[in-house]
Amino acid sequence: MTQSDTLTSALAQVQQRIAEAMSEIAPLDARLSELRATLRDARLEERVLKDIMERFGMVPNTVEEPERPPHERATTGSLAFKLGENDWTWKPRTDAVSEAVAHLTNTQGYATPLSIQEFLNTRNREESRDLIGAALSYLRTADRVENVARGQWVSAKGVHTP
Repeated sequence: MTQSDTLTSALAQVQQRIAEAMSEIAPLDARLSELRATLRDARLEERVLKDIMERFGMVPNTVEEPERPPHERATTGSLAFKLGENDWTWKPRTDAVSEAVAHLTNTQGYATPLSIQEFLNTRNREESRDLIGAALSYLRTADRVENVARGQWVSAKGVHTP
């Protein structure tokens, strides 16, 4: 057996082991994805229920919470802090849009429905521009935002400098 044959045989064996490992990983990856989706949905539902209870001054029964990864552990009782400042999934849409407009007004001078949508995406919110437009319309009637030009909005809270 030549050196070439030996290397070819070794390569074939390694490729076989890789193929076997990959075939074992595929179902595990699918199951892991399912479990992550279930966990994500359950945590979102938990956050919503806790937020509702907090809004109505209710105290949830103490239940032993499962161990969470370090980045999700709270160091304060605030629900917003538990989620992190970049997770606005728990905020009502109008509040999220209003805060996005305020931020974009301060950083860019004005906000557009597209820039609001992109900003909210960075805060784990997927809102359509139709829903953003509806929220802007409501916020305008509540004097929380102003329409300065077609498709350009600013926060109505004082003077903003870009």
